[in-house]
Amino acid sequence: MTASARQMQARSAIRPETALPLPEIVSKPERRSSPPSAQPRPRRPLRHGLVALLAIALGLAGLGSAVAWFKPDAALAALERLGFRGGLLADRLAARAPRPAPAISPETLPVVGLGRIEPAGEVIRVAAPSGVGDARVERLLVQEGDTVEAGARLATLDNETRLKAALTQIRADVAQRRAALERTRLVVDTERAQRQAAVSRSRAELDIARSELDRSKALFERGVTPAATLDQRTLAFRQATERLTEAEAAQSRYAGPLESQPDILLAAHELASAEAAVAKAEADLVQTSVTAPAGGQILKVHVRPGERIGSGSLLDMGATDTMMVRVEIYESDVGRLAVGRIATVTAQPLATPLTGAVDRVGLQVQRQAIVDATPAANTDARIVEAWIRLDPASSTRAAGLTGLQVRVRVQP
Repeated sequence: MTASARQMQARSAIRPETALPLPEIVSKPERRSSPPSAQPRPRRPLRHGLVALLAIALGLAGLGSAVAWFKPDAALAALERLGFRGGLLADRLAARAPRPAPAISPETLPVVGLGRIEPAGEVIRVAAPSGVGDARVERLLVQEGDTVEAGARLATLDNETRLKAALTQIRADVAQRRAALERTRLVVDTERAQRQAAVSRSRAELDIARSELDRSKALFERGVTPAATLDQRTLAFRQATERLTEAEAAQSRYAGPLESQPDILLAAHELASAEAAVAKAEADLVQTSVTAPAGGQILKVHVRPGERIGSGSLLDMGATDTMMVRVEIYESDVGRLAVGRIATVTAQPLATPLTGAVDRVGLQVQRQAIVDATPAANTDARIVEAWIRLDPASSTRAAGLTGLQVRVRVQP
């Protein structure tokens, strides 16, 4: 078989479905022998044919290797039809054949999510006291990075001087009301004594008038005293009786304990009202200072001296001695979370990952709020928040990174 015939047969073996019938080889008539005088034509060496066969074999082998990357079984079958049945070729094609990936259970995969670093207890946004109106910040007593205790003064407002003056005036009014109460007590006590004396005097006069009337009646019956005298004694008795009634009525106004007297009660109520005004003025004065609701570190100052706080916040603070990570976990992975699971926190600014443990898992499914920077990020995912408590070493490293977006990986 000639070299061209072998090449056609190899092509038909590789693509049998498109192979065309080999053209019939027409044998050429033998040439007549040259005359003795002519020179004989030299024959081609045998090695030229061997080189051609070797080139064809190498080309087919390269083609088979290229096809083996995509369809190794078809390539092996095609080469076997060409006569390449060696075990080495089969081993090479089998090694390059794609192997099925091992089955992975979802339960063994870690739970991942995006989160932000924040202090334990979240960031506290300290606002202005209620009822300060359009007051401005007069003095700012802290700076960013300062650590304060609960109740420490953070700033004072410009209405402090005016409210101090109002408090002084109300305290003077309280002193005046207290003195009025003491004077009323004295007046009422004196009046009570006078009314008691008037009753005693009226009773004595009535006794005298009764005695004179009885004597006049006795003398009148014996004819010694005229009727006019008896009438005078009777009138005097009636008048003494009326005076005693009036004195007793006046005394009844001051009956009972001294503190229950109406005048004293009115003065006491006026004093109590003034003292309440003092308490209100003191509370208003307290509102001129902004104090720390809890201990922690000042993270950010939003308002400077001379500016209004309004409905915003004066500053942000938080307990940075213990840092946490608020992470959003897809609702499909919440069932694989458990308190105490070890978590790894990574981010670009962190040279090495932070470590911690799951502290608690939220109870509400909500919309995703932390979005990845990739354009294909899903912004409508439903998530559940979880909190990772960092260990002491990681908390120290993350104390100055509040609000940093991180990736969290919770071990199953």
